[in-house]
Amino acid sequence: MAPPRWPDEQCRPLPRGVMAGLVLGGLLLAGCTATPIPPADTAEGLQARCVRTGGWWRSNVLEGFCEYQLPMP
Repeated sequence: MAPPRWPDEQCRPLPRGVMAGLVLGGLLLAGCTATPIPPADTAEGLQARCVRTGGWWRSNVLEGFCEYQLPMP
């Protein structure tokens, strides 16, 4: 038996359905990367959580910073 000739007998083109599925999947993934992701919490929400947990909200440090007093041993 003769070895197959390359690429004629070993490489077959993908069926149209498979190729369309790959292109559609790539477009869906590319579209998801352009979607803006909103911030997890707003500055007001962070400030409210800081006050609820007993901290001091410092709005002039790093655009909002929660400071806690640690107990001394």
